[in-house]
Amino acid sequence: MADFDHNPIGWGSDSKRWRKYPQGVLPLWVADMDFALAEPIRAALARRVAGAPFWYADITSEHNQRVVEYLERCYGWIAEPDWVLWLPGLMVGVYQTVLMNPQGAGVVCQTPVYGPLTRAASLRRAIAAPVRRQGVVWRCDWPQLKPGVADSLLLCHPHNPTGKAMGGDELRQLGDYAARHQLLIISDEIHADLTLDGNHMPFAVACPQLAQSTLTFMAASKTYNIAGLNTAFAIIPNVGLRDQLRARLRLCGEVSGIGLLATLTALAEGESWRRELLGYLRGNRELIRNTLEKIPGLDWLPNQATYLAWLDCSAFASAPGKTDGGERLHQQLLTAGLALSPGSDFGDANFLRLNYATSRDRLQQALDILARCASDLP
Repeated sequence: MADFDHNPIGWGSDSKRWRKYPQGVLPLWVADMDFALAEPIRAALARRVAGAPFWYADITSEHNQRVVEYLERCYGWIAEPDWVLWLPGLMVGVYQTVLMNPQGAGVVCQTPVYGPLTRAASLRRAIAAPVRRQGVVWRCDWPQLKPGVADSLLLCHPHNPTGKAMGGDELRQLGDYAARHQLLIISDEIHADLTLDGNHMPFAVACPQLAQSTLTFMAASKTYNIAGLNTAFAIIPNVGLRDQLRARLRLCGEVSGIGLLATLTALAEGESWRRELLGYLRGNRELIRNTLEKIPGLDWLPNQATYLAWLDCSAFASAPGKTDGGERLHQQLLTAGLALSPGSDFGDANFLRLNYATSRDRLQQALDILARCASDLP
């Protein structure tokens, strides 16, 4: 059994998340977890460290086959080993794919969304697709496009920061939209294995007719807390697109052998740990739900995927029509010893994002601070 209740303290480490704010400020902002490594990954890395030197990694067809087996086992996706392209980080692949578009090309991108995706779209010409709450669901308003206005659609699926998980019908509707406008689909599915409600469906599985115009980007980094090993992979059925991206990646360095080993071990041997993780995260989500019900002014639509809570703080705006509610509460929280991600990092300053991939006690500490600050804010 995994022990998610006892987490290491990151102050004094080289953790980006723990070093950003002064010691004593609980950092629940950037999306990595406080949990220790799954035992199969830890054991595999320990054996590797005790063994041969850290030579350059050689990607083999066997490595790709293990990814293919994972895709079929988890998603029913029948892929070919040749479709797999390894990357020194998921966003490296996304950035280089966007740059494959001609200068001035339009890239449809959701907003709010993970900041680096916005920056990726801005490498060409970003076209906003607003994500809005409609009752108890999040919906994306895909823009009506004139012919030739856009070349690509940059999809965050599951969506960060809202935690929305698109189902088959919605994905197929999006597929119809993409086909109608002849859009290349660049699908960031890094949180696929962190779906808390139901099962993740890759865009390419929901819309197989668009396989030749879809690049799917995945990684074990978020699910298994190995983001610092900078390893990801893309599934690209179209040989022309695959070769274009492979050529561009020659400018971006190589995948590390340690990252490759950790990723393949996670995909092959991490399922039991992952299921325990999802159960623990659901418990944390329930704790947040029960707590926020007692905090006037804060609103939240519980996330279907990820370990991120997108908190609506618009009631704390300085004046009607202002969009600074999240910013105002963020400053109060920092003073009280809690750091969340400002909503402005994603495109909406009325929100805050809470990373709840931490121990139950640590999360309760954060929620206590949140409750106090929310009640004190005029």
